[in-house]
Amino acid sequence: MDELHMLAELRRDTPPIRTGASGAARARLLEEMAAPRRSRLRLRPIILRAGVVAALASAIITAIAVPQDTGGDPGRPDAVAALAGAQPAVAAVAERARTAAEKQSTEKVPADSWTYVRTLQRETESHDLSDLRDWYTADGRWTAGIGNDGRVTVSEIDPKRDVPSAAFLLGAPTDPEGMARHVYAEVDRVIAAERTGGIRASTIDTSRGRDVAAFTLVKEALKRYYVTPRQQAALYGALAYIPGVTVIEDAEDAAGRHGQAFGIIDPQSVRSEIIFDRRTYRYLGSSSVFTKDYTEPPPPPGVDSDYDPDNPLHFAKGTVVELNAKMDAAVVDGPGQRP
Repeated sequence: MDELHMLAELRRDTPPIRTGASGAARARLLEEMAAPRRSRLRLRPIILRAGVVAALASAIITAIAVPQDTGGDPGRPDAVAALAGAQPAVAAVAERARTAAEKQSTEKVPADSWTYVRTLQRETESHDLSDLRDWYTADGRWTAGIGNDGRVTVSEIDPKRDVPSAAFLLGAPTDPEGMARHVYAEVDRVIAAERTGGIRASTIDTSRGRDVAAFTLVKEALKRYYVTPRQQAALYGALAYIPGVTVIEDAEDAAGRHGQAFGIIDPQSVRSEIIFDRRTYRYLGSSSVFTKDYTEPPPPPGVDSDYDPDNPLHFAKGTVVELNAKMDAAVVDGPGQRP
């Protein structure tokens, strides 16, 4: 029994998806992948295996809108009271990162501060490398980017779409266990909000399970926002409390930098990786790769889909579906400013 049928059986009381929703979900994903990004500078092409974002492989499962077991009522304060025991290998790396962070000055980022992040990202279809420059306020209210005309455009963030927000880091605990509870509380908030329509789009795919969603939340926060060294060490420490997370001895980011990584494998056999410098423990980038051959299964009976039985999506083992590198991040004076 494949994952789709298993989930459908487990959640047989879930109302059927409306006609066309599955195809629409996949179309939206492809549209988002093809949409132009702000401040994009083309660099030389890089040699990488073809593939699309891992979410494409799981988009059909996501489209079914199957509720997930959150391990408790997300509305209760004690919903994340029970944590799995810390995994020694992950905790040991996080502890070394904490020691390195404590040698740096303590930094507080005011809520109204503008932060700058520069990321290299591998393009899905062209395999070119894009240079992305974005600005955010630490409270998650505003974002800015440079358009094709060279002008800086400031936009108010839609709290129903920009999840996770930079505000997730404001006042976040700096101890590993506290950060783990903070991460799971946010995941449970997202799950509850998705059920009620309070979130329309998120980079946290809750359809792949609560633990994978928690790992993804940490990965997205490190990738998208300015993170202080102590927050970074705490996020690493939180990973020790997520079942299934392992330490990978060698990984490469989009800039060609090698380091260690934390990884977790989802139900579609995609391993997500958080890559960091093995000496300084600074976050470098992230990647996702298929660990097994994967072929798109047919949808459950009664689910409308654009599934083509003669040409289902297929991803070979080793197909890279996400690759980026965080090149710079800092607190700046305002939108458009750089360190």
